[in-house]
Amino acid sequence: MPEDQNAELASELAAARRLAGHGHGRAGATQRAYRADLQALRAYLRRRGQADELPVPAELVAAFIVSESRADRELRRGARAISTIERRLAAISAAHRDAGLPDPCTDPFVHETLRGIRRAHGSAREPKRNLALEDLDHMLAAIPTTTHAGRRDRALLLLGLAGALRRSELVAIDCAHIRGEAEGMILTIPHSKGDQLGAGQQISIAIGDRADLCAVRAVQAWRTAANIRSGPLFVRVRKGDQLTTERLSDRAVALIVKARAAAVALDPTLLAGHSLRSGGITEARRNGHDEQEIAKLSRHRNMDILRGYIRAADSFEGRAQVLRSR
Repeated sequence: MPEDQNAELASELAAARRLAGHGHGRAGATQRAYRADLQALRAYLRRRGQADELPVPAELVAAFIVSESRADRELRRGARAISTIERRLAAISAAHRDAGLPDPCTDPFVHETLRGIRRAHGSAREPKRNLALEDLDHMLAAIPTTTHAGRRDRALLLLGLAGALRRSELVAIDCAHIRGEAEGMILTIPHSKGDQLGAGQQISIAIGDRADLCAVRAVQAWRTAANIRSGPLFVRVRKGDQLTTERLSDRAVALIVKARAAAVALDPTLLAGHSLRSGGITEARRNGHDEQEIAKLSRHRNMDILRGYIRAADSFEGRAQVLRSR
């Protein structure tokens, strides 16, 4: 084969490997979490005088999750939640599979260790609440409309609920993804958990019946006051209400939800960034939309998962009540 063809083939093979290995179809937030999980594993192995390279024996993986399940005074941290330990194992498993190595997390010893941790600490996770429209209304009433931070947070909360958006989707929105229409806006979501190939999905956000509960008006007010014409829609606001061009992180969404909830005496520990998405689905159901209509909004491909949200929204429907407020 001629040298120039060899060079082209080598270049194409290298590109193929990069593309095939780029996150292995995982969302950006998942990739970041997995990296942090592997760093925690490697740090643990180094503290115990063990090699921190793959493959990691199943016995050491089991010892690692036991350590994670306990409070550590030296590291000044409490015991990890069961959900965090499960994600740690998922990250370890993925790293070994990606490297073409045997997966230690499939070892029965690791499974039995995890079961023991669940029995000892309880596997029930404290459920995060949906952000109900009544609670959002209460939160918005306390958010100023005269500051950049206030206008940004109002737009973020309203758009997150109206679009049933994941927090990673919210912070990834650019101005170019928004198209104004007479009835509201068309929002293009270029990449999401349910669209790993980045084909793009569109949702319609209609103008709200109430001006103070309208995502379209809130987004317009935020963009106009902040003079945001291109780039990320939601940016950081520094102390002194100073605007930046830095895109918000997905973690910032959860912090904003919690802070605005705490300001009106709602328990922030019961809310998270995902409360906007689950709240949007619940409100759509309460407004009488069926699962097919809701699926267009939420972009769920797995209808069983969506039906879980719908069952929660329907928990009081069709059931006898005695002392019920009407």
